[in-house]
Amino acid sequence: MRTPFDPSPQSDFATTYDWMTDAACAEVGTDLFFPEKGYSPEPARRVCLACPVMDDCLEFALRTGQTTGVWAGKTGKQLRRMREREAA
Repeated sequence: MRTPFDPSPQSDFATTYDWMTDAACAEVGTDLFFPEKGYSPEPARRVCLACPVMDDCLEFALRTGQTTGVWAGKTGKQLRRMREREAA
């Protein structure tokens, strides 16, 4: 189990984003991960499935309150539901 998010400047998570350079999405345009209304998130999800840092991405999305786009193969709506379950 991961430790609670510590947003303070001395927090490792708050200051270390090295994992982002290894992300599969770093090689793809950001438009794919922020599809316009009515477009499918599936192409972005396929990229995420092959990503070596998907767990780090999901942790980042949850801890930083991402509500739009596709993060670790999850849509903003799915991320909100995950946060709500964690809070309950």
